[in-house]
Amino acid sequence: MKIRFRHFLFFCWLVSLCFNVTVQAKQEYGLAIIDSIMNQTPFPISLYSTARPLSSKVGDDGSVVRIKSLSTGKYYRVEKDVNGIWRLYANGKDARDVATQFTISHQRDKYIAFYSEVAEGFYLQSDPKTFEVFLKKEIGDNALWDLVEDINCGDTLNTVYIRNVATGGCLISSVDTSAADVADDSSKAAILNAEIKILERQIEITERVNPPLTITYAKITNGFKWFKSDEDFDFDNNMGLTDIKEKLIPLIKGNVLHVEGFNWLKDMAGASYTVPGRAIRIKYTEYLTDEEKQKGINNEKEIRIHEGKLGKPDETLHIVADVSRHPIVPLIIALQNKKIEFDRLRPKLKKTEEIQKIILSEIGKTGYDGKPSIINQASKNAIEVIVYIPNESGGGAPQETSAGFSALKSSVWAHDNPEIIGHGRYKIDNFGPEMVVTINPLYSKGFAWIDESLPIPGQGTVIFEAFSPEGDVQVCFSDEIAPQSIYKIAFGAAENTKTIIYKNGEVVQSVNNEQNINARIMPDMIEQLWVSYDKGFIVLGKGSPGTNIIMSWRDPKPASGNLNVGFCTHESTTKIKNIQKVASSIVVMPPQRIYVKDTKNIQVGTSDAPAWHSLPLSPTDSGTVAFEAKGSEEAILFLGNSNNEGYKITFGAEQNSATLVERINGGQDLYRIDAGMLPIAALKTNEVNKYWVGIYKGLVVIGNGDVGKNTFCVFVDSSSPKGIFKIGFGGKASIQNLEIWPEIQFVFSKDGSAYKTPSLTSLTIISPYDYKIMQDGPAVRFRDVLTGTLFQTNGTPEPGASYHIKMNVLESGLPNVTHLYQDQSKERKDLEKCVKALEITGETIFKAAASLAQATNLEVYSSLGVIAATGAVAILAAAFKIGQQAMQSKIDEYETESKRYVFREDIQRMVGGSGQVSSETLRNRQIFEAKLGVVLPLQLSDPVQLDYGIKQWADAMRLITDFYIVGDSTVKAKICDGLETLFNSVVNLEITPYTVILLQTVLSTFIEAYNNPYLTGAGNAEDEAIRDKWYGLISNISAKLITSPSVNQNGMPIKFKGEYFWFPVKFPSPASGSVTFQVKAAQDIFVALGEGPYKVRNLNSRIYEIVFGKWNNKVTAIHRKSLGDAVVEFDQKKLPDLSPDPTTFKEYWINVDEGIISCGVGKLGQNKQFEWKDPYPMPPVTCVGFSNWNREILIKDVEVRDSISTILKRRATDVSVKKPKEVPQPNVVIPTKKASDKPTHAVRQVVPTIPAVKPQAVPAVA
Repeated sequence: MKIRFRHFLFFCWLVSLCFNVTVQAKQEYGLAIIDSIMNQTPFPISLYSTARPLSSKVGDDGSVVRIKSLSTGKYYRVEKDVNGIWRLYANGKDARDVATQFTISHQRDKYIAFYSEVAEGFYLQSDPKTFEVFLKKEIGDNALWDLVEDINCGDTLNTVYIRNVATGGCLISSVDTSAADVADDSSKAAILNAEIKILERQIEITERVNPPLTITYAKITNGFKWFKSDEDFDFDNNMGLTDIKEKLIPLIKGNVLHVEGFNWLKDMAGASYTVPGRAIRIKYTEYLTDEEKQKGINNEKEIRIHEGKLGKPDETLHIVADVSRHPIVPLIIALQNKKIEFDRLRPKLKKTEEIQKIILSEIGKTGYDGKPSIINQASKNAIEVIVYIPNESGGGAPQETSAGFSALKSSVWAHDNPEIIGHGRYKIDNFGPEMVVTINPLYSKGFAWIDESLPIPGQGTVIFEAFSPEGDVQVCFSDEIAPQSIYKIAFGAAENTKTIIYKNGEVVQSVNNEQNINARIMPDMIEQLWVSYDKGFIVLGKGSPGTNIIMSWRDPKPASGNLNVGFCTHESTTKIKNIQKVASSIVVMPPQRIYVKDTKNIQVGTSDAPAWHSLPLSPTDSGTVAFEAKGSEEAILFLGNSNNEGYKITFGAEQNSATLVERINGGQDLYRIDAGMLPIAALKTNEVNKYWVGIYKGLVVIGNGDVGKNTFCVFVDSSSPKGIFKIGFGGKASIQNLEIWPEIQFVFSKDGSAYKTPSLTSLTIISPYDYKIMQDGPAVRFRDVLTGTLFQTNGTPEPGASYHIKMNVLESGLPNVTHLYQDQSKERKDLEKCVKALEITGETIFKAAASLAQATNLEVYSSLGVIAATGAVAILAAAFKIGQQAMQSKIDEYETESKRYVFREDIQRMVGGSGQVSSETLRNRQIFEAKLGVVLPLQLSDPVQLDYGIKQWADAMRLITDFYIVGDSTVKAKICDGLETLFNSVVNLEITPYTVILLQTVLSTFIEAYNNPYLTGAGNAEDEAIRDKWYGLISNISAKLITSPSVNQNGMPIKFKGEYFWFPVKFPSPASGSVTFQVKAAQDIFVALGEGPYKVRNLNSRIYEIVFGKWNNKVTAIHRKSLGDAVVEFDQKKLPDLSPDPTTFKEYWINVDEGIISCGVGKLGQNKQFEWKDPYPMPPVTCVGFSNWNREILIKDVEVRDSISTILKRRATDVSVKKPKEVPQPNVVIPTKKASDKPTHAVRQVVPTIPAVKPQAVPAVA
């Protein structure tokens, strides 16, 4: 019995031990650990075992950012104060203001310095004494800034605190009214004052949005009111009433309208006042809640006021609206309470002047009231990255790197917020010309590479069409298909404010919209862009290759070998189509003709005081100057404006060791060409050296020899002086044989037929990824840093347990997370031990109970004791069983939670690009091909089928909204054949009112086809031939229509956007003639005077182009080539008669006489508006054409005649050349001047009418 009792005591001790285990301290959740990362991409992967600082997310040195104050909603911008010191203000409203842009520079791993190009490259710094932020050239602790994370928002630049290292304060532009550091009495006064201003502003806005009192009707009678009662007088009849509502509205003050005075009704009636006896009837409404408005409640009220009788004042007008339910009431009460509280603190206001200064002036500071600003609502800012240069630096975070297709053993804890960075890859096979490359945001880190390289190593041109609503079209060149490029050209970068050239991630050249309007991408328009590379020389532009140059740059150490072409974007979605790679590069082509040549020896001034020549550049900022120089050094060409601003170009500078480009007065070096590296930059002593310099709106091109040859300098001036026209010379060398040419052009080095559409190839998309792994409680999350998307992957519910995770990065860059196994917590291990122990103990206890129950020897003293002992042991055994079950239940709960938390959400990402065709495009193609199937078999000789076919063709053209619709060459061939058949069916139709409608529809259809960017590509040799043919057909139809009487009655519509309808009659004499016409238009009337009727848009066509209503109907301009620069402009505010009229036909006349162009409104010679003499007259012009730009114009009654001077010489005989039949010659008003006449007077002279002659033949359209 004693032995069994000892066993019993041992079991009790064991039970106490088990229960002690179960009450040990708990850990709330387990921890996740990433054991390994398998890289299945071909590119390296970087793992940062701890979180990277925010400074690493703004990009590498040279990235450009904006800083936005979240407390004011405005951007920080640099601005000079009255003392000429650059300071920081939070007053920027325009996100594209260059003064809001700051370039970053990383300092000491975790800090950033901000400098502004606008502020002369000075750095942002803060004064530790005044806390004001200013800009200086030096860089120290004052110029270092730390980016502090907002714990409520995470590691994002959308909400960040920018703390200055020297002052310890955060950048602010206003005071946080809830901050604890301004809780003293003086700060309270400033806060109250700010709150009062806010409430007053809210009251003002609320009154404006929900007026307490609204006047709906207010009319006053015109007299004799005394003779009628209010009921008899008809106020609703406008006869005899004057509406004075607009006069009463400004008199409303809140909810009160009060007007009084002796004769205020008389004054209110104004000029309509005749006799006394006025009466005024006013209707008004009071504020209604939204609920009352929904119920249709109408609370309009009415009041009538009478004029006082003779000798008595008028009745007083006093209306007070009920505002008890108006939302303004609580604001007024709050304002009154704030003012009462403010009055109590008024004596302490003097201490708050510093805070008030911050609130009112929006000065950027890092502290106020003598203290650094802390992290609070007022110091919240957002950093917007607008130019991103990839930065894989860890900012001090530990980094491990793994090569492609390899494993990385990491053993990194998730709660340390590790980060994984790399690139994925996938291919699009059978990429062809009918497919659009849609590039989703790649954050300037990814690429869409065309696997086929440029045709010739180190040389070629890429032409493509791009559509990007927000700009940011990036073209890249690299010697391998990889996650980096050698050269990158970003059109419309920095939120569509500039175009940038990068080499190896560094900015080497840039131009902004102010310097060149083409530096931006036109939103919502398809634009053709081109980039040429010629052994390190990069030139780029828009439109046809060689035109609309944006900028260029020559790499002193050019890349060689085969270059692949790719595309990229930052944060916008871009569509690329019709990619063409040309074996030829873009080179300089000399102008087609010379303006003038002076063969005399040229007067030469000094290096500081040039001798200015009498011949100018025309137009300003455009032209080419060539000359011969002889000497050993310093042949200097000056190009300047009337303010002596411009360029000083020295050949043989620095003792004949370089060619140097400088500012005339500033002495600023713009470009230096070392003659040691490029011998043609030096003068050849005792020989004649010929140089040429071409300028065009900041583009400066320099060469040696004949114009266009041996180009050795091309650059874009970032701040080009305007209005350059003067030519001068200085230096030590002699100058002779001056030549002045038009501006140079850039063209292909070989035949333009080198254009080719690429055959089927493949497209490789390289997409960046940046994943941050985080643990928040028991949840493990993956955050896609690039998109901000958060994924919940698994959980760690068991306290103290370790959850082991394996991560596979697939070739596409998507992560695949696998839960490997779980290290059990100490608590769970102890529980399992206890369960096992209790299981053994329970069995032993039950055996002991059985033994006690069966005991019969002498050691048992009585049966009652046996029964008691047996029951106690049985109870103890049952308790052990319950404890065992409870512990097992806890273990099962852990197991269930673990299973429930794993793999809760798959990680998904948007692909970086695609080559798919939209469903809408597929549908349009089906409809278009169906229409072709209907219209092509039609017998157009049948009038009914012709009418039907013309309408179907017009509808079909509108369906061509994508490249894919006409991507099949057979479809395009059917369109061309069908349109030609359509033309042949209508060209010989007799002109009647009915056929005019048909011809105009056909004309519109051809123009639609001609202008459709998806149907024909500019630059493609085959497409250009098609367009040339269509242009000829368009010209044929337009010539047929423009002379018909039916069109001259209603006007001929022109919607050709810069191309011309040429009038089928030439000037009687070359270089001399006049034209009159009537036109109805809102703006942009284009009139061309040229040598012949040819295509002109975007070509080097030398014509006179007069544009009425240019720049949204602001000026009338004369160009020397189509869509060229204005050689002269006339302000239509000063000459309003020049403005087009959209409501009625307006008659204009233009006269050309040996380079002198004059223009007027009315009959020929009448109301002359301007006269301009061309210093370098064009070749003899003989033809007249008409066009428009964006908006349609109507033109009629075109007549071509002799010039006014010719008519004067032939007073007795005159010929009208408008029509082949006799027409009366209209009167011509010839301006004459007497000594006593004012310049605007003219004498009308009548020219006799004579028979007409047959018009001169016009050559075929070129």
